[in-house]
Amino acid sequence: MPLAASFVQARYTRQQIADIVGIPSDLLAYWSKEGLLVAAEGEGLGKGKHRLFGFEAIHIAAVLKELGRYGVQTSGLKQMATLLWSVVRFCSLHPDVTESVRHSAAALHRAKARYPSRSSLAADAKAPASDYSCFEDWLEDRGPISDKAREIAPWFDEMADLSFALYLDLFSEAIFHELDTRWIFTHSGDDLIAVPEDLPLESINPENLRSYITINLSLIIKPLWNP
Repeated sequence: MPLAASFVQARYTRQQIADIVGIPSDLLAYWSKEGLLVAAEGEGLGKGKHRLFGFEAIHIAAVLKELGRYGVQTSGLKQMATLLWSVVRFCSLHPDVTESVRHSAAALHRAKARYPSRSSLAADAKAPASDYSCFEDWLEDRGPISDKAREIAPWFDEMADLSFALYLDLFSEAIFHELDTRWIFTHSGDDLIAVPEDLPLESINPENLRSYITINLSLIIKPLWNP
């Protein structure tokens, strides 16, 4: 079932989140005190149990609970909570970005970094060893790109692309339609990071990781709203 607008727009107390997710209220109070849960925008003046949260806090608490089941300690949970809340803030700045716009912006960002501009090519220069001689050739072959994709492309690096992918898998209605929203949680240096399982990066290939946790997000979120 889709995430009803009434659920998205509603505000929840700490106890309600504890009941929905199945977390002891004292643990959730600790998470709230330590900043792992952030009050909904416009609701930050409340204190303690009177503070109100958006539905995003429910999904984030569910992810933290699952990671805790696999032995992730408080420091790791804080890192992941910081990442997830930054994703929420990041995507709230551009609520009209669809998945197709995200893909276009990411492709545009990569193309600009990969191909030189036509004006920078010397008249007798040889074409680079790539699919296109310049960025303009790539653009002509790509076809129309939306104004929104062009707007966000300059800062749409790989981390921004991952942030939007995570947002779509965890906080949008896609989580109720996609059967396989599997993310790998692993360490990069001292940081706990999250990447989609199907991301074609050699460094994130599970065979190259010392340890990791794979979580199918839809399997832990769907039951919260459709028990």
